Amino acid sequence: MKRFRITRTLLGTGNSIGASILFGLLVAILLIGADQLSAWLGLNEPQRVVDDVLGGAIAGCLVWAYLRTRIRHTADHLNTVALMNHHIRNALEVIQYAGYIQRESNQTKEIENAVQRIDWALREILPGRVKTYDQEWKPDSQKLKGNDKDRKAS
Repeated sequence: MKRFRITRTLLGTGNSIGASILFGLLVAILLIGADQLSAWLGLNEPQRVVDDVLGGAIAGCLVWAYLRTRIRHTADHLNTVALMNHHIRNALEVIQYAGYIQRESNQTKEIENAVQRIDWALREILPGRVKTYDQEWKPDSQKLKGNDKDRKAS
Protein backbone atom coordinates (compact mmCIF):
# COMPACT_ATOMS: atom_id res chain seq x y z
CA MET A 1 0.00 0.00 0.00
CA LYS A 2 2.82 2.40 0.88
CA ARG A 3 4.56 1.67 -2.43
CA PHE A 4 1.52 2.86 -4.38
CA ARG A 5 1.45 6.11 -2.41
CA ILE A 6 5.11 6.75 -3.28
CA THR A 7 4.46 6.03 -6.97
CA ARG A 8 1.33 8.19 -6.95
CA THR A 9 3.31 11.01 -5.31
CA LEU A 10 6.13 10.74 -7.84
CA LEU A 11 3.75 10.57 -10.80
CA GLY A 12 1.31 13.17 -9.52
CA THR A 13 0.25 15.98 -11.83
CA GLY A 14 2.15 18.58 -9.85
CA ASN A 15 5.43 16.68 -9.64
CA SER A 16 6.84 16.48 -13.15
CA ILE A 17 10.43 16.37 -11.85
CA GLY A 18 9.74 13.19 -9.86
CA ALA A 19 8.03 11.58 -12.84
CA SER A 20 10.94 12.55 -15.11
CA ILE A 21 13.49 11.07 -12.72
CA LEU A 22 11.46 7.87 -12.32
CA PHE A 23 11.01 7.52 -16.08
CA GLY A 24 14.70 8.26 -16.71
CA LEU A 25 15.79 5.60 -14.21
CA LEU A 26 13.39 3.08 -15.72
CA VAL A 27 14.69 3.73 -19.25
CA ALA A 28 18.31 3.58 -18.06
CA ILE A 29 17.73 0.22 -16.35
CA LEU A 30 16.00 -1.17 -19.42
CA LEU A 31 18.75 0.08 -21.77
CA ILE A 32 21.51 -1.33 -19.54
CA GLY A 33 19.66 -4.66 -19.49
CA ALA A 34 19.23 -4.58 -23.27
CA ASP A 35 22.93 -3.71 -23.71
CA GLN A 36 23.99 -6.60 -21.46
CA LEU A 37 21.68 -8.93 -23.37
CA SER A 38 23.19 -7.70 -26.66
CA ALA A 39 26.72 -8.39 -25.38
CA TRP A 40 25.67 -11.83 -24.12
CA LEU A 41 24.15 -12.64 -27.55
CA GLY A 42 27.46 -11.70 -29.15
CA LEU A 43 26.51 -8.54 -30.99
CA ASN A 44 29.52 -6.45 -32.03
CA GLU A 45 29.99 -2.79 -31.08
CA PRO A 46 28.22 -1.13 -34.09
CA GLN A 47 25.21 -3.40 -33.63
CA ARG A 48 25.06 -2.51 -29.95
CA VAL A 49 25.14 1.21 -30.78
CA VAL A 50 22.22 0.73 -33.18
CA ASP A 51 20.42 -1.17 -30.42
CA ASP A 52 20.97 1.73 -28.00
CA VAL A 53 19.75 4.28 -30.56
CA LEU A 54 16.60 2.22 -31.17
CA GLY A 55 16.03 2.02 -27.40
CA GLY A 56 16.35 5.80 -27.17
CA ALA A 57 13.89 6.20 -30.06
CA ILE A 58 11.38 3.97 -28.30
CA ALA A 59 11.76 5.99 -25.08
CA GLY A 60 11.28 9.20 -27.09
CA CYS A 61 8.10 7.80 -28.64
CA LEU A 62 6.75 6.96 -25.20
CA VAL A 63 7.43 10.49 -23.95
CA TRP A 64 5.84 11.95 -27.10
CA ALA A 65 2.70 9.82 -26.64
CA TYR A 66 2.46 10.83 -22.98
CA LEU A 67 2.86 14.53 -23.74
CA ARG A 68 0.34 14.36 -26.57
CA THR A 69 -2.23 12.83 -24.23
CA ARG A 70 -1.48 15.41 -21.56
CA ILE A 71 -1.81 18.29 -24.04
CA ARG A 72 -5.19 16.97 -25.21
CA HIS A 73 -6.34 16.67 -21.60
CA THR A 74 -5.21 20.23 -20.85
CA ALA A 75 -6.93 21.52 -24.01
CA ASP A 76 -10.18 19.85 -22.91
CA HIS A 77 -9.92 21.54 -19.52
CA LEU A 78 -9.25 24.93 -21.10
CA ASN A 79 -12.25 24.45 -23.40
CA THR A 80 -14.43 23.67 -20.39
CA VAL A 81 -13.20 26.82 -18.65
CA ALA A 82 -13.90 28.91 -21.77
CA LEU A 83 -17.43 27.50 -22.10
CA MET A 84 -18.17 28.06 -18.43
CA ASN A 85 -16.81 31.61 -18.69
CA HIS A 86 -19.01 32.30 -21.72
CA HIS A 87 -22.25 31.03 -20.22
CA ILE A 88 -21.76 32.26 -16.65
CA ARG A 89 -20.67 35.76 -17.72
CA ASN A 90 -23.61 36.11 -20.11
CA ALA A 91 -26.03 35.05 -17.39
CA LEU A 92 -24.45 37.38 -14.83
CA GLU A 93 -24.68 40.29 -17.28
CA VAL A 94 -28.43 39.74 -17.53
CA ILE A 95 -28.71 39.72 -13.74
CA GLN A 96 -26.50 42.81 -13.44
CA TYR A 97 -28.54 44.87 -15.92
CA ALA A 98 -31.97 43.52 -14.96
CA GLY A 99 -32.69 46.75 -13.10
CA TYR A 100 -32.84 48.60 -16.41
CA ILE A 101 -35.71 46.46 -17.72
CA GLN A 102 -38.92 48.50 -17.51
CA ARG A 103 -41.51 46.02 -16.26
CA GLU A 104 -40.91 44.03 -13.10
CA SER A 105 -42.39 40.84 -14.57
CA ASN A 106 -39.77 40.96 -17.35
CA GLN A 107 -37.03 41.49 -14.76
CA THR A 108 -38.10 38.42 -12.83
CA LYS A 109 -38.35 36.33 -15.99
CA GLU A 110 -34.90 37.40 -17.22
CA ILE A 111 -33.28 36.77 -13.83
CA GLU A 112 -34.91 33.32 -13.64
CA ASN A 113 -33.61 32.53 -17.15
CA ALA A 114 -30.12 33.69 -16.14
CA VAL A 115 -30.19 31.51 -13.02
CA GLN A 116 -31.37 28.56 -15.13
CA ARG A 117 -28.50 29.17 -17.56
CA ILE A 118 -25.96 29.11 -14.73
CA ASP A 119 -27.56 25.93 -13.37
CA TRP A 120 -27.47 24.36 -16.86
CA ALA A 121 -23.81 25.28 -17.28
CA LEU A 122 -22.93 23.69 -13.95
CA ARG A 123 -24.93 20.51 -14.76
CA GLU A 124 -23.97 20.06 -18.42
CA ILE A 125 -20.61 21.71 -19.13
CA LEU A 126 -18.64 20.80 -16.00
CA PRO A 127 -19.36 17.06 -16.24
CA GLY A 128 -18.32 17.19 -19.91
CA ARG A 129 -21.67 16.61 -21.63
CA VAL A 130 -21.35 19.85 -23.61
CA LYS A 131 -17.99 20.45 -25.29
CA THR A 132 -18.66 23.02 -28.03
CA TYR A 133 -20.40 26.32 -28.57
CA ASP A 134 -22.72 24.55 -31.04
CA GLN A 135 -24.76 23.15 -28.16
CA GLU A 136 -26.24 26.42 -26.97
CA TRP A 137 -28.43 26.88 -23.94
CA LYS A 138 -32.04 27.77 -24.63
CA PRO A 139 -34.15 29.30 -21.88
CA ASP A 140 -37.28 27.45 -20.78
CA SER A 141 -39.40 30.39 -21.91
CA GLN A 142 -38.26 29.81 -25.52
CA LYS A 143 -39.01 26.11 -25.20
CA LEU A 144 -42.46 26.94 -23.88
CA LYS A 145 -43.10 29.38 -26.73
CA GLY A 146 -42.13 26.68 -29.21
CA ASN A 147 -44.52 24.25 -27.49
CA ASP A 148 -47.32 26.84 -27.60
CA LYS A 149 -46.83 27.23 -31.35
CA ASP A 150 -47.01 23.45 -31.75
CA ARG A 151 -50.20 23.32 -29.69
CA LYS A 152 -51.82 26.09 -31.77
CA ALA A 153 -50.90 24.34 -35.01
CA SER A 154 -52.62 21.10 -33.97
